[in-house]
Amino acid sequence: MQNPPSPRKLLLLLAALMLAAVGFSWFTFRNGPTSHPTPAAVVERAAGRVEVLIGKGYWRQVLPGEGVAKGIVLRTLKGAEASFRMTGGAVARLGADSRAQLVATDIRLEQGALDVDASGVQPGSPPLDVRTPFGTIRQAGPRFEVRCDQVANPPLRVRVRERDVAAAVAVSFER
Repeated sequence: MQNPPSPRKLLLLLAALMLAAVGFSWFTFRNGPTSHPTPAAVVERAAGRVEVLIGKGYWRQVLPGEGVAKGIVLRTLKGAEASFRMTGGAVARLGADSRAQLVATDIRLEQGALDVDASGVQPGSPPLDVRTPFGTIRQAGPRFEVRCDQVANPPLRVRVRERDVAAAVAVSFER
């Protein structure tokens, strides 16, 4: 029959667990999206698993109300989507299975779908550009959608919901 652990061993184990929890929290949040004093955007809605890249290969779930600093990469997993308000007032919705990076007042869409509603942009704010591996879409109207899928044909689709947008797209399909 085994003797129960002594109270001293239990206290040491509890102290070690607490120290591990504090260390994990510091590691997880030290470079998180809320560590930047002026966020490039604020997450308004997150349905499903929405994550931010906080280090080399480390992802952390993002929650509504969190600020996201410029340079941070966001991704939505299958079946998830996120809406975030840029500092200029535009609202962008990142569709399911998408990946984007906030670059100052622009969004770099690496994969997936981005629906932009710029009707709430503050006067004097610069236009919102959506950069993709295939070209840049410049906002010239209040609502538009950009889809970027490197295996689709065509790999870049832009749908204008109101007025028009200007597109600078380099089309090259060499394989």
